[in-house]
Amino acid sequence: TSAAVFRAFEHVKAATLNMKDSLSKGQVSTSAIAGMNDFDVEIAYQDTKYNFSVKRTAPDVFRLTLNGKNMDVQYTETAEGALLATFGGETHRIFGQDEPLGLRLVVDGSTILMPSVFDPSELRTDVTGKVVRYLQDNGGNVEAGEPYVEVEAMKMIMPIKASESGRITHNLSPGSVINAGDLLASLELKDPSKVKKILNFEGELDIPVVELETNPQTVVANILAGFESDPEAAVQAALGSASDLDSAAEIVTNALTEFARVEAIFSGKLKDDVVRDLTKANADNLDVVIAENLAHQQLPMRTKLVLAMLRQVESFNDRFGVNQFPAPLLEALEVLARMEGKEYGEIKLAADNIIRESKVAPFADRVSELRAVLLDPETKFDELSRSPTLSAGVDLLTYLFADEDPAVRKAALEVYVRRMYRAHRISDVAVDETGGNLAATWTFRFSDIEESESVARRGILAVVPSVGAMNFPAILDKFASQEPVADVSLGPLND
Repeated sequence: TSAAVFRAFEHVKAATLNMKDSLSKGQVSTSAIAGMNDFDVEIAYQDTKYNFSVKRTAPDVFRLTLNGKNMDVQYTETAEGALLATFGGETHRIFGQDEPLGLRLVVDGSTILMPSVFDPSELRTDVTGKVVRYLQDNGGNVEAGEPYVEVEAMKMIMPIKASESGRITHNLSPGSVINAGDLLASLELKDPSKVKKILNFEGELDIPVVELETNPQTVVANILAGFESDPEAAVQAALGSASDLDSAAEIVTNALTEFARVEAIFSGKLKDDVVRDLTKANADNLDVVIAENLAHQQLPMRTKLVLAMLRQVESFNDRFGVNQFPAPLLEALEVLARMEGKEYGEIKLAADNIIRESKVAPFADRVSELRAVLLDPETKFDELSRSPTLSAGVDLLTYLFADEDPAVRKAALEVYVRRMYRAHRISDVAVDETGGNLAATWTFRFSDIEESESVARRGILAVVPSVGAMNFPAILDKFASQEPVADVSLGPLND
């Protein structure tokens, strides 16, 4: 695991330097940025190969996956170049150095040499110098332990011996400068069975899985920066601990503002132009260019986080018992609602809905207002039923079916009937209450037929406190007892 952490760190470091070099030369491709956060690491040790998948979930956290098992590793580089890596509930000091023949690791003071996978068909040098001459013809045979080349190193001529027998192919020419680890010649082995097989590790490492302690708000910030994690879980954790509206709103506002800030850099512009502008503005700190592009490349994941935030905002009124949102949160929502581009469509719609809902008076206030209107002798129920305002919404009317004032109950039921049948011609509505059961009957005609040709129909609506208390035969008897309409249809009963 320590070797995988070291290799992963070196990969990110090298990829970052290469990306900066590319940007400094005026190149605008940013496709390599994705490879900084999601890549594979292969470690070979004692004839076994360990294939790790690596994802960065934070600037200082690797998630190593081996055979389906995840392990989070938090790391930091010391001034001396060593890594302090925390995983499995312990912190280890790791220092690594690549050598010609493998990786030398110093873990907590203990040195481990992890040789490169040895291929006996490759003849490599372990010294630095230059090739003097090959001792066999190209394509000739060489025996194991027999010198095959002479090299000059430290002003001395020294032979290098073949490790296996076979037919030799020269890879360099006399006079070539060589470094330790360079390939001098290749062998067609006399005995192919000499090739050592490296098997893949199939089990699980004997390291306990211990979750890293991370502030939930930090996880949210990391997702917004483009590092992979679970957006829904992050939002639940970040807002779950909020004790009041102000603290919860501040968390959401900061997240929405950061999302909008990054997307404003790219929205409506060509990516290449954005990269050029960012590079020019941050020539002394190209890490900024990489960071902004990394975040934007992860727009789908960041969108999921913002939508999860907005769903939480919708519950703020019920959760905290308040009627209005803080001004900074509303401003952040308005910025989202104004974003242009189909990729932001779902966010725009959600933000706009929240803004509109925030402008609607609380339910209790609207009920009180409608109640007063229903009791006003000047109110015309037919006009009220056609009102486009929410004050006469069906949710408010049905709520008032159980009002303590019989006059309010009856008025609410009549307006409800008129509102539900406002596409028809209603000639009369009668409401009465018997034995605690509220009922309305009415006569109506289809409005898409000439009135002189339209058949009069009758409807009935009964309000009962519960399904168990419903007496359907009595309701039908009540309907049958109504005075008949001269041309009433004997068609289906509307109830």
